[in-house]
Amino acid sequence: MSRGAPVVVIAGIGGCSFVLASAVVSLRLLLLASRTRELPEFLIGLGLLLMGGLGYPIATAARMLGDGSELRTWLFATQALFTLAGQSGVVLFTWHVFRRDDAWARALAIAFISSMAVLFVWQTASPGWRELSLNDLGPWTWSQYHSMTALGWAGLESLYFHMKLRKRLSLGLADAVTADRLRLWAIAMFSAFTISMVASFLRGIGVPMTTEVMGLLVGPLGVAAASATWLAFMPPHRYVRWIEARAEARA
Repeated sequence: MSRGAPVVVIAGIGGCSFVLASAVVSLRLLLLASRTRELPEFLIGLGLLLMGGLGYPIATAARMLGDGSELRTWLFATQALFTLAGQSGVVLFTWHVFRRDDAWARALAIAFISSMAVLFVWQTASPGWRELSLNDLGPWTWSQYHSMTALGWAGLESLYFHMKLRKRLSLGLADAVTADRLRLWAIAMFSAFTISMVASFLRGIGVPMTTEVMGLLVGPLGVAAASATWLAFMPPHRYVRWIEARAEARA
């Protein structure tokens, strides 16, 4: 076994965990949205499905193909479109759930989606997705900052409202499970944010994004994001009872 093999295994565990959790949770949320007609479930379900359940494996498959492959170029463009739609879903979810009445949040959501759409159209027109797949060049490379914005904003809002609910728990004015769900969603978003931020920094200083390098990022943080997402939206009954018992003991 080569020296890099353990890192590859860790990356595989983290990546597969993230894809599985995103796919299963997103499908459950989308099914729920189809019954309740509620927008938040639809938005976050769509975001998880397109970014994690579909986008991540498509990006992985694209980078495994040989340079110059038409399929590789097509996969890069498809993954970018899924990223645009998925991250737009996350941003709209954050605005709708946490800041629906704030004009600045609505403006931020509109600006985010509009600017990301401009990058997609710009890359398509010139220099094209083949250039991105071969040399990682073009305006779409700036979308990494959109990723950090979407994930960071979602994490900050979840953490902020979790802290507000924690203060009310001791007075019996908040639900312990809801407060914990916000904490878990913050962990998931900050884990994904850290992956995006560190990868962007390493690319910026010229570090090649090899399997070993990405493995060190995606492995542990992918597992953290997957676990937090699963517990936030599909918690086992035993976990829910544990959270409720802890809250009662502290009251």
